[in-house]
Amino acid sequence: MRTTPRRFSLSDAMVMIAATAIGFAGSIYLWNIGYPTTEFGYPVTMFFRTWAIHDWHEEIPKIVFGCIYLSLPGQFTCNLALSLLALKRPHYSIRWLTRQPGVVGCWAASIAILWRLSRELVSARTTGNWYLLPDHMTGFTLDNPTGPAILSVWLISLLNDRWRPEPTWLDRSGRIMSVIWIVETAIAPHLLPLW
Repeated sequence: MRTTPRRFSLSDAMVMIAATAIGFAGSIYLWNIGYPTTEFGYPVTMFFRTWAIHDWHEEIPKIVFGCIYLSLPGQFTCNLALSLLALKRPHYSIRWLTRQPGVVGCWAASIAILWRLSRELVSARTTGNWYLLPDHMTGFTLDNPTGPAILSVWLISLLNDRWRPEPTWLDRSGRIMSVIWIVETAIAPHLLPLW
């Protein structure tokens, strides 16, 4: 077990910048594919084109939902990058890492993301409907498994007295990312009925 925290290095910055760039590319792709619609037929990114026409206060649910939708690729990639950086050498032992709520939250979110994406890919492969994958991102926004996964591992950590937050950039970033996932999971399903 290390006694000094791992500092933010140049290689950490390069990995996070690459993850952010890949996430932005995913967001641009979602922006350009023709505006996938929700089950009610409303384009989730329509607000960017119509905000000047309508009263902006009536568009707030669309704006928030669209921002959540467009931020998903960046959150996916940054979350996976944080999960992998926690395993980079020099690092704490796995036992010590599992006591850090930020690291454990990122691992739980990564597993939930990969599980959901693998399910969507298998579904697309069996049905042959590859063109529907971007539309399934809307479903991921509404039925996001990351929030419950993070809350579950945090609750288990608290009940087992394994909650040991560290004052490192990795654990703090992981906690911030985990809280963002939890908040998005909580509010996204409630925005759609407001349309």
